Amino acid sequence: VLIRGPVQEADLVLHPVEEGAEIVEFPMVRQSDQGDRKVFAATFVPPQPDVHQLFLRLRSPEGAVVYSPIPFYVLATPFPAQRPVLVFLDDGSSFNKKFLKQLIGEVLEDLGLQGHIVDRAPETGDMYQALLAHYADEGGLVLWLGRRMEPEVQEAFRTFMQRGGHLLLMSADLRLSPAPHIDYFLEEMLHVKQVLAPIRGSIHSPYLDAEFEFTTFYSVVKVVAPAEPLFLDRANQPAGLQVDTGTYRTIFLPFSLSGIPTAKRRALLEYSLLFLQRQEARLEIAAIKT
Repeated sequence: VLIRGPVQEADLVLHPVEEGAEIVEFPMVRQSDQGDRKVFAATFVPPQPDVHQLFLRLRSPEGAVVYSPIPFYVLATPFPAQRPVLVFLDDGSSFNKKFLKQLIGEVLEDLGLQGHIVDRAPETGDMYQALLAHYADEGGLVLWLGRRMEPEVQEAFRTFMQRGGHLLLMSADLRLSPAPHIDYFLEEMLHVKQVLAPIRGSIHSPYLDAEFEFTTFYSVVKVVAPAEPLFLDRANQPAGLQVDTGTYRTIFLPFSLSGIPTAKRRALLEYSLLFLQRQEARLEIAAIKT
């Protein structure tokens, strides 16, 4: 790290998300001077696999302490021989997240997949670019259950998909608080012409068994080929879609996972993962009907 000015000491400070958890400090060693610049370095040993938020803390010769105004993020995750499924989970309250995180982990395990779940969505596009770089080739699987997708995040996912990555995008809030350019991203990459305002009603899927129907808040979407409806409402309007472009596969569901009945969540996740892997999802769902 290059620092200008009279700095006596520098270190990295890890601020844990959990309330009441202890702050962890990583002292930096002064390596050299480059004119009025000082070069400091530190070894960051993550306490556990997670997305860690770090701040730079500086001390002047007089003892004054200054923190960097903007944090930076580090992803600490084991990457085994089998690349894990990357899951961004920012769906619902902390209480719901706990159970959704457990459910997603169980579904991945049932399918013989490993996963890395980021249970709070990064705020910046840079973080998404860094995370998705590990998946930016053919066959990478990412699940995004979030609320708002800023332009920089859209661009990170555009690059990911154009390189052959497969995406499940599930959100009830994209239409409620639309980010700039989100309509263009949805049309270009997900083949969604329009997402209407959310309504409450019953939807079903022609790809799952006939009894797979539930009531939730959802948005009617207008799909463009090669996308095809994955869910329909009582008026036979699309309420979700799937698409295989030949380069990437994606599923877009304009409703929240936490907003559908618990008994339906597992089947929906299994179907989505099997489709993204290009496996025969219809038969698998029939076998695990809930």
